[in-house]
Amino acid sequence: MIEAFENTGILSDEDRLHHKAGGQYKQCMTHPQTTFGKQSSAFLAWSSLALCPETKHKVKSYASKGEWQEKLSQALTNFVKVTKPRLLELARLEAHEREIMLLKDRCVNLERTAPVILPVQSLAPEPYEIIKPFHVVVRAEDDEYVASFYDANLAASGESREEAFANLKDTIVATYVILESYEKNQLGPGPTHQLEVLRAFIGKRS
Repeated sequence: MIEAFENTGILSDEDRLHHKAGGQYKQCMTHPQTTFGKQSSAFLAWSSLALCPETKHKVKSYASKGEWQEKLSQALTNFVKVTKPRLLELARLEAHEREIMLLKDRCVNLERTAPVILPVQSLAPEPYEIIKPFHVVVRAEDDEYVASFYDANLAASGESREEAFANLKDTIVATYVILESYEKNQLGPGPTHQLEVLRAFIGKRS
């Protein structure tokens, strides 16, 4: 943070032009940075500057006059004053970024787990037709999706919503065919109710 050493009397114009700190002062002035690591490099550049042959006489001069410690303390104080607000602003920005990422993750999770109601409009390619339109519910459950036709107490799963929906339609047709193959007196209360519900919604295509 080169601003910390301005107006302290430590750096002269000659120092700025001829120091041997690998061009770090010029780089910091032409490419100002906001991160603490880049700012600290300017302080290290000035430290190297103080040890250069061209500026060594200035260090000795300060020490002989008892001004070196005062000048260094002033430079460090300026460095902290300039750096602290920037570090606080960086911390606030990082906190906002974390909150945004957390909200995005929650939105994605809600979108994945929210139940979806889908209309069943066809049983193709099976030779059965829809007598009365009905809807099924598809929801995420653990690592898969489950589609349910609650009226008939039927459900099927799949790795995606589409797969679960297609598997449920197959289950509806298969259950209807199986139950139709029995005599009425051969079915218990549960299967009898299922067959009555299915007959109200689907039938064999004529």
